[in-house]
Amino acid sequence: MQFENMNIINCSLNMVYPRKIRIGDNLSNYLQQQSLGLEDLYLPPQFLGVPNEIDPEVPRVVLDAINRHNQIAVSQVNSRLNCNFDFRYQGDISKSFNYTRQRAEVLQDLVKGGGIADVLYQGVTATVQFPQEAGDHEITSYLLERFNQKVRTEHQLNEYNQKITFIYNDEYYINLVIGNYRNFNFTNQHDSPLTASLAEAKLLDKGIFVSIDINNRYKFNRDGEASQKAIKDISDDLFNFTEEFLTQKVRKILEEGEISI
Repeated sequence: MQFENMNIINCSLNMVYPRKIRIGDNLSNYLQQQSLGLEDLYLPPQFLGVPNEIDPEVPRVVLDAINRHNQIAVSQVNSRLNCNFDFRYQGDISKSFNYTRQRAEVLQDLVKGGGIADVLYQGVTATVQFPQEAGDHEITSYLLERFNQKVRTEHQLNEYNQKITFIYNDEYYINLVIGNYRNFNFTNQHDSPLTASLAEAKLLDKGIFVSIDINNRYKFNRDGEASQKAIKDISDDLFNFTEEFLTQKVRKILEEGEISI
């Protein structure tokens, strides 16, 4: 297996806070009064007419990037930045994280403008892929041999997916998922993915993926209160840990089959 070529597919930042019933109204007023320069980066904000009493997790405000590479969604209880990378960024972890950090500053401004004083916890999630020339059986067999030798079957292993959760520094949860992936392009249109067949699909690529999710919810669960650290400082810590893990540790884990944080 090759682990030299690593593509970062996506990265996200999620913030959870006590319910703010009128966050949509707060942000409408904030964006009218402040000049954040968002018109160069985002399409006009979408203020969704959801009644305040409806599910607090439903977004009240959504901002889509002009280039469609990221989206910010704000609800009464959490705000999330999702970044998806194309070929210009996928091979450059540093460039991708710099882009995400810059857009995270927009999210942090919006959270502040929405009247959020305390963020209960935050999380950063990122997924990388290692494309492989080997066949599906060789890929899944490799993962099985490296990470779970006790599985024995006479049937062909089609998918391998393993999740492990660590408690780190008595403050963070770290969720690590390792598995195989396949990306298809379906040539014909279908009313539903349920009616599509792989016989008419083109295999774009396949390989091994790793997803890491680090968040400080463990500390919140333990203490029952928000961290005293500044919101941006926590975000920076999460981004720094994730970038370091992907650049310095993930290849060794896949090559040696020993998971260490």
